[in-house]
Parts: sequence; structure tokens; C-alpha cells
Amino acid sequence: MKATTQPPLELVYHNLLWHLMLLNGKKTAPLAFEKAKKDFLYELQTINLKSVSLFFNWALASKNVEIAKENKTTAEKLFSIGKKRYDIIAIERNDLLNLELDVYNAKTNLTQNLQTLQKTKAALKLFLRDQLPENAVPELPELISNLHIDINKALDLAYKNNPDILNLKIRKLTALRDLDKAVKENRFDLSLTASYGLNQQANTFVDAYGRFLDQQIVAIQLSVPVLDWGERKGNIKTAKMNKEVVDIELQQNEDTYKQDVTLNVLDFNLQNELVLGALRTSEIAKESYSLTEKRFLSGNVDFLNLTSSRKAWQIANENYIQALQSYWNLYYKVQQLTLYNFIKKTPLVQDFKSILED
Repeated sequence: MKATTQPPLELVYHNLLWHLMLLNGKKTAPLAFEKAKKDFLYELQTINLKSVSLFFNWALASKNVEIAKENKTTAEKLFSIGKKRYDIIAIERNDLLNLELDVYNAKTNLTQNLQTLQKTKAALKLFLRDQLPENAVPELPELISNLHIDINKALDLAYKNNPDILNLKIRKLTALRDLDKAVKENRFDLSLTASYGLNQQANTFVDAYGRFLDQQIVAIQLSVPVLDWGERKGNIKTAKMNKEVVDIELQQNEDTYKQDVTLNVLDFNLQNELVLGALRTSEIAKESYSLTEKRFLSGNVDFLNLTSSRKAWQIANENYIQALQSYWNLYYKVQQLTLYNFIKKTPLVQDFKSILED
């Protein structure tokens, strides 16, 4: 007896789900590999952010030492002038004592700033693995005055390049795969087996191989639960609910991420004006202090005004360096979120082939 049969619809459905899972696996595997590469580039930007922080700590400490040295020199000069003016009764004893006290304060301040400079330089040197020369002097980076980052472009680049976004895509595909798997595993099981063979016995070669006896076996096995108390339907419903929960969670994460990109880009675009304002304030404070010092020497301004003017100059310098630090921090943060170099207008790349070979 010869028999032919067509595969039942349920078997076709099972095969379809299985191929869907394989297809999802083929989708997630390249995304996972791409995410690994993006993770590497992302961590490089984390190193850049750390470098910016350490460098500007060193630069600020170096600038404070520079100002402290000027303050010490000025305080000693004013004290020397004050003693001469006191001898001719041009200033009061209290003013002379304040000038002498200012000398000691200036020396103490210089010592403290030198200690801070040593610590910040040592931290940077350790980070650079002793590749910072002993006589190195920080040079503040300039602004990229014409650099303006478009928010929509940044969002598009982040959605395309950022590993966190790629992870969201993988989770979405995984949730779909899990749902398909739950549907497959909770439907009735149908298996179809078939075998075909030939059999014959005889005393002669011709008789043994001349007229075969066909031996065909077809076996169909059907497994259907008689009563499962709704367990299968419940499992599928649970899988669907889990997928909906994942979809909601991923949407919230995606919205939060978009907000993070948007806020960092907005802050960066505004920081340019803040740096320019801080720079101008520093220039004005320095000029104001120079004029106040001259007026003090001529006797037109008292010691308190001189001290106040010098303090304002020092604060203005610190504010400028901190504003510049924020500018570059924000730039590298946006570069990290988008994995795109907005200065060179090129995506961040890495020779992963050579890394894997090593």
C-alpha cells in the first residue's frame, strides 16, 4: 500500500512560528553585535568626560596659583608702600595692620592653592598613566563659536547610534519572540511520522531481489489535553500582557532618553553665550582691579575696596574656567549620546577588526 498525505494546518502554523523565532534571532543577533560596538564607543566618550573633568580641575588649580602668586606679590608691595606712608602719617595704624595681615593671608592662600594644584596634577597624571610631563602647563581650549547643534539631528543620531536605543530595539524583538514562543508551546501538539521499507526473502538471488514486498508504515500521533482548566489560554494571555507591559516600559524609557538628549543639546547651545559672558566679566574684573589698585596707591580708595576688587577678579576667573568646563562637558555628553563628532561632522568610528584580531 502506498500512501500520500498533506501536512495539517496546525503543523504549518507551528513551523511558521518557529521560523518567526529564527527570524527574530537573526534580527537580534546583528543588533546585539552592533550594540556591543556602540557600547565600546560610548565608553570611550565616558573616558573623554573624565578627561575633561580632570583637565579643568588642573587648569582651575593652576589659574588659582597664578592669581595667588600675583596676590602675594601685590600684598607685599602694598605693605611696603603702606609702611612708608604710615611713617609720614599718611595712613592709620589699622590700615597698616590690614596690609600686613593681607601679606600673611596671601602666603597662606598660595600654599593652599599649590597643594590643590599638586593633587589635581597627580590625579590627571595617574589617569594618563604618567604621560603628563612635569613642566606641563594647562592651556585652556577655545570655544567653537559657530557650533550649533540641531536638536532634531541629535535625536535622529541618538536613535540610530546610541547603544541604549539599540537595547530598546532588542527588547522589543525579544518580547515579540517570547509571545510567539508562548503561543507555540500552548497549542495542542500534533506529530506526524512515516516510514517506508522493502522486504523479501528467497533462496535464489533473482527471487530475493526480483519482486519486493512493499512495507509502508504511516503513524499519526495527536496529543490534545482533555481538560487543562484554562491553563493554556491563561499562559497565552499572560504572555500578551507581559509584552504590553514591556512595550509601555520601553516607550517610557525612550521618552526619557529623548528628553535627556534634548535638554543636553539645549544647554550646550546656550552655554556658548554663558562662556562669552563669563570671559567678558573676567576681563572687566581684572581691569577694575588694576584701576582700584592705582587709586589705592594714590590714596583715593581704602583697603577694603581694594580687597573687594581683587576678590571679585578672582571669582570672575574661576567662573570663566567653570563655564568653559561646562561647555566641553556638555559637548562630550551630547557626543556620547549621539556617537557623532559635531565639530568634524562625522560619526565616531573605531577599527574593531584590529581590536578583535589583537
